[in-house]
Amino acid sequence: MPTEDEAWTSDCFAEDLAAVMAEFNVKRPILLGWSVVSSFILGHKLLTFSSFRSYGCTPAVDVVQKFGPHYLRALIYVGGLPFTQANHIVTDWQRNSIRRLLKQPNPDAYQNALHENVINAFLKPEVIPKEVIETWVKARSAQPIEVYRQVLSRQQNTSRLWEEGGTVLPILIIHGQSDQICDHDASINDAKKHFKKVDVESWPGVGHMPHVERITEFNRVVGSWVEKVL
Repeated sequence: MPTEDEAWTSDCFAEDLAAVMAEFNVKRPILLGWSVVSSFILGHKLLTFSSFRSYGCTPAVDVVQKFGPHYLRALIYVGGLPFTQANHIVTDWQRNSIRRLLKQPNPDAYQNALHENVINAFLKPEVIPKEVIETWVKARSAQPIEVYRQVLSRQQNTSRLWEEGGTVLPILIIHGQSDQICDHDASINDAKKHFKKVDVESWPGVGHMPHVERITEFNRVVGSWVEKVL
């Protein structure tokens, strides 16, 4: 959880991924990005690293910008932002929620605001086990607010992903139609604008957490698509 600016460059994110891939001897992975984790799949290998919620898709920009589009095999975006400054995809509710989070006067108030933000990621939070929600709130509250500001302000250059990656990288979009964090239509339209090989899973009755709200269907869809790509 570094706070210094030099730890938040695009190169740093790409180099972190490269280090993990080298350690586990993974070549040309499929990047699956959701809100809290980004995963790297190749055959039976699955690597994950933490990200701040809704930003799990963004490392694809860093990786392709530094290493080129052929460093990856494909992309799966699950209800997340495609790049850090994609403000047109953030909903008005989420923008207001972020403002409230940044203005909280003490840790207790910040914790309460985080809880509200997590709850609203689900269309039906009452069916989610309480311990799951509490675990996520606690994990997020461990991240200092200075780090949150770095996440929000981090800059990326999308040119290489769109100009080179957009023609060769297949992409799967899985997005809940009732997502209150990232706009469903804007996310899908953005992908279709920049990528030629786009498959879309648009799920009614699902919020920001497709992989939790429809676990079985999510695993089936991802597994089938990965098999097709491989």
